Amino acid sequence: MNKNIIIAMLLALVVILAIVQLAPSLLGIGQADLTDIDAVHRYVQSEITDVSRDEFAAWDRYYLDVTNDGIDELIVAEPHGRIGHPYMEIIQVDGRRLQRIPAEIPVANQGSIPEVRDGFLTVTSTTSDAGGLHTYMDIYLYDGSMLLPNLLTVTLFRSEPMADEIMGELDGPLTDFTQTLMNIDPLRSNPVVRKGVYRHRFEPATKSFASEQLQAAEATPLGILNYAALHGLYSYDLDGSGAVDTFLLEVDGEPRLAVNDEVFPLTGVHGPSLEQQYRLAPLEYEAGYAFVFYTAPSNGEPAAMHFYQYTGTAGLSYLGVVRTAHSLFRAPILALYRDRAVVDYTVYSFTGDRWHVSDDEEWLAEYTDLNIGGRFNLQGLTNEPFGDHWVPYDQYVAVIIPMYDGVNLGQLTAKEFAFSEQSGPRLSFAVFGTMHNTEITYIESYFSDDDPIVKEIGTIEDAMVTVHAALPWDTSFVRVSGMVYGGEGWENQVEFTLDDMRCLAEYEPIFVVY
Repeated sequence: MNKNIIIAMLLALVVILAIVQLAPSLLGIGQADLTDIDAVHRYVQSEITDVSRDEFAAWDRYYLDVTNDGIDELIVAEPHGRIGHPYMEIIQVDGRRLQRIPAEIPVANQGSIPEVRDGFLTVTSTTSDAGGLHTYMDIYLYDGSMLLPNLLTVTLFRSEPMADEIMGELDGPLTDFTQTLMNIDPLRSNPVVRKGVYRHRFEPATKSFASEQLQAAEATPLGILNYAALHGLYSYDLDGSGAVDTFLLEVDGEPRLAVNDEVFPLTGVHGPSLEQQYRLAPLEYEAGYAFVFYTAPSNGEPAAMHFYQYTGTAGLSYLGVVRTAHSLFRAPILALYRDRAVVDYTVYSFTGDRWHVSDDEEWLAEYTDLNIGGRFNLQGLTNEPFGDHWVPYDQYVAVIIPMYDGVNLGQLTAKEFAFSEQSGPRLSFAVFGTMHNTEITYIESYFSDDDPIVKEIGTIEDAMVTVHAALPWDTSFVRVSGMVYGGEGWENQVEFTLDDMRCLAEYEPIFVVY
């Protein structure tokens, strides 16, 4: 055969093979895509388990880099493993096709959540049955071809009827971490905790964990308030500073109010739905806080609101009860006074008198757009931290925050006032609500003999105010003053200073209640 013909035939064969190889790409077919749920369903149905398209649409899907190669795999699981397939499945792209990574990861009856941590695949699961509730974390590792069977099971929480509760805390990376297990007696007059500490260290050579106990469990008194805090039983920090910790407990079937280190009975209060029948609020005229408990109408008796007062010196005292002709079970408490409360736009006194709040337009004019939705208190804002304080806007008629730079800036109108070129230091304050008779005073120095410069601004509503002022000395500053109505004509005088020497944590938010 002619040599040229042979060479031509070989070249043609190479071209044909290349075309065959490239055809799927050129035609846009055969490209595996883990986000193509229809394609993933077809693979699962043909290779793993017979599940309909509608059923598969309800499966959980997680995109995680299980193989630690920088490319996410897809984990699919039937929620709670309830019907037909009780295992998680891991699917990866191998060339242009889907391929299952061998693994055996059961799905718990209350759900299982996968996560990649420190090079491992962890699955946090919760099971429940007649024996109680158990939350635990299983640890798996990809070895290049499969997920190694569960290397370690770590208990996070276990609760069994008439038995100790077990709570676990983890510290450190999963390659070498400690686990603190706390065995807690059920709630009783003198609960105790037994705390043991364990170390779990991964051994790469054996692909297993070595475990040792670092601290033996010893029983120590827990105390009723610590038990409540540990279990998250209605724990509140009322004033944002940690000065008052309040828990609502049920001891021997009766509600108790635990404040700081004391537990008080609640006079005249009964009912099983404790978490839905009470409110907490700061007192308006008296020092301390008010605790308000609702009882629903029953046996011909109207609904009742029981008011309690707590102060650090006097403890808990019962103020009085408001009885109404209709249930205020879910009604908002808009304001509290020492002898009355504003609930659902109606004023109730402890003497039994009741009158409606005026809807007069002039009365409403005292409030801003951020008040109107909630009538008295600020609405439509995101509660947030500021420095060392927590700012719950929906509890106040106005909040003024010096040097504010938070998530609610978009709710405010920008205003600027200048004592110098705008290139100077930038001072600012936010007014959520309304501040009247506002004055901004520039003082060049505490030691200056010159008269201060005063700008009379008047009323500021829902505004972010920027003040430009040259501050040549460490003692230079700007003073802001004004007045905020607290409802029914009650006036709050407000004054604070701004400078470029303090850090953010040194500024205090100003709260005004209705």
